Amino acid sequence: MEITLAGKAGFCFGVKRALAMAEGALAAADAPLYTYGPLVHNQNVVDRLRKQGVRVADGLDEISAGRVIIRAHGVPPQAFADAAAKGLTVIDATCPFVKRAQELAGELFRSGYQVIIIGERDHAEVKALFGWAGEQAIIIENQTEAAALPSFSRIGVIIQTTQSQSNVNAILAVLEKKTKDLKIHNTICFATQERQEEASALAKKVDAMVVVGSKTSANTNRLVDICSVHTPRTVLVETAREIRSEWFANTRRVGITAGASTPDWLIKEVVEKMEEIRKENEMAEAETVENEKIDQAPESEATDADVPAPDAAAAADEGAAPPAEPDADQAPAEKETGAMNDYEDTFRNLREGEIVKGTVMSVTHDEVLVDVGYKSEGVLPISELSRQWVDNPAAVVQRGDVIDVFIVSVEDNEGKLVLSKKRAEEGAAWERLQEAYQAGATVRGTVREAVKGGLLVDVGLSCFVPASQVDRRYVKDLSEYVGQEHEFAIIELDQTKRRAVLSRRKVLEETQAKQREATLADLAEGQTREGTVKSLTSFGAFIDLGGVDGLLHISEMSWGHIGHPSEVLKVGDKITVMVLSIDRERNRIGLGLKQVLPDPWSQLSEKYPVGAEVTGKVVRLVKFGAFVELEPGIDGLVHISRLAARHVNDPGEVVQPGDVVQVKVVSVKPEEKRIGLSMAEFEPKAEPEAAAENDYAAYMDDQSTGEVTIGEMVEAKNNEEEKA
Repeated sequence: MEITLAGKAGFCFGVKRALAMAEGALAAADAPLYTYGPLVHNQNVVDRLRKQGVRVADGLDEISAGRVIIRAHGVPPQAFADAAAKGLTVIDATCPFVKRAQELAGELFRSGYQVIIIGERDHAEVKALFGWAGEQAIIIENQTEAAALPSFSRIGVIIQTTQSQSNVNAILAVLEKKTKDLKIHNTICFATQERQEEASALAKKVDAMVVVGSKTSANTNRLVDICSVHTPRTVLVETAREIRSEWFANTRRVGITAGASTPDWLIKEVVEKMEEIRKENEMAEAETVENEKIDQAPESEATDADVPAPDAAAAADEGAAPPAEPDADQAPAEKETGAMNDYEDTFRNLREGEIVKGTVMSVTHDEVLVDVGYKSEGVLPISELSRQWVDNPAAVVQRGDVIDVFIVSVEDNEGKLVLSKKRAEEGAAWERLQEAYQAGATVRGTVREAVKGGLLVDVGLSCFVPASQVDRRYVKDLSEYVGQEHEFAIIELDQTKRRAVLSRRKVLEETQAKQREATLADLAEGQTREGTVKSLTSFGAFIDLGGVDGLLHISEMSWGHIGHPSEVLKVGDKITVMVLSIDRERNRIGLGLKQVLPDPWSQLSEKYPVGAEVTGKVVRLVKFGAFVELEPGIDGLVHISRLAARHVNDPGEVVQPGDVVQVKVVSVKPEEKRIGLSMAEFEPKAEPEAAAENDYAAYMDDQSTGEVTIGEMVEAKNNEEEKA
């Protein structure tokens, strides 16, 4: 008969933790010690604790003074208040997974959800959850009960930690139809899931299953249900004394598993009992085979071997004592083989330098205890908790957290298993860096410190970014980056030297190159684009269109005259511009701003009809007159002959730039963007000079023959701009 023990069998870390807290409280022995209900669902464990002095109270009314341990299944919140009111010292041994479920139930209740608890309504854990979930909470055990529920606007689901996932899935499928807002907290304990999955897998491979545990334990009974699906010959026993050898007659393979509240010593007794049955069956089979051989042998073939030896016969006749039986207290050597080896193998074999997963069992001011499936919990010193300075371990990990830890030492000088979360994170970070480096991918990290020559960046381990690789531009003060999170390229990686060099500049350049390529491919003349003012010069502004810079010339910024681009724009402004020209070979893009602004000349005739009297500002002087701005983008010319009622040799004799003057509109030509003005009408009239009138008429009507030509106007304007 082959005997196989499930890898996950016996105490879960929540039960281990509760018992450890009870034993620690016993060691203090400074006041009577009680448990609020059975500490765990196993009478054998409870009886052992009772013999050591731990009393069981079904309610706080049975306790007048002393200390009370909250059972692993938890209690309603009112129990804590009642204990405090009685002056009792409370030791909370609630399983961290159960505690988390209680907190989530409370959050759902306070958020206005109809809380539904999936679980066994008579179970201690579910009763406690109900207390945390509010008076309106509903407990359902199966799909039928879920179907009978009415609809709710909002449903929040909490699950008993020992529920099977298949039952939960069936119930959730029904609840989805009962509300439009279903919030699910899957609080099934991961250890319970692992235990159930292993038991199910083992049950498929054997002829019979033995489940060890209390008949009142929910998780143990769940194991029985799961195993029975695959192996009808599944039995539940609380102790080895209940096992009968006839159950396993003609059985080739037997599997053993145990509930989360089953102590190791009970499992060991069951394994030993099964080993005895295995040996009995083997001996019986061997005897049967031998008898069959004897029955089949002819009488003539009998030999002296079939006759007892004289000495033995004589000894029997003389009443000599038979050979001594082995001492019942001394386990035969054979008991160290077979399933017992399997039992010992349930403890993980650890190697120094290995990274494994563990569950946080307790957190103190200077260390953390972690269950990694070894003979004892591992010690995680505060110095090995994080790469950053830690004052309080509870700020980093909480009870019930599943974390990766590095095996520093399987047994230190004190025989302790020493762990490091910090080194596990660094090891994982090196793996991520190597994968990213080989794939040419980037990594994300936080700048922790500005040092001489660059930055230190945390990506799970400390990496260096040279100052030249921080940005595309020179950065004088690197401290501005401290605390910021960025993407970095890996430009050098050497784990043997523990050296990793990163570059933010490379990421920026690659991003800009991709962006530039995409922008250029999409760019076309006549488009309007969003851009950002990158820099200003005397002749214009450079606009970032998305990885590509375009030039917005000063002449294209406004319909009016601009002395400097800073009059209109400032660095960082977001503006809309029109693409006027693209020279892809020279990577030059011409932009216009005034093209996307209303043209003030389009309604000029309506706003400034001939004869209208308006006020304007002198913006510049030329040798043939003065330009007066009527509004931004609209400049009119007061010819020198119209500056005054008298003869004027130089416009500066009458006006200066900045003067506010009253003028009269004498001509309007919107299509040529020209408007003629006069100031002479606002002075006492004198005889106008014919030459002056002819000069003005020539300017307005025939630029090719007049005294003032377009070339002269342009030349005058250019001279003014050069002076500016």
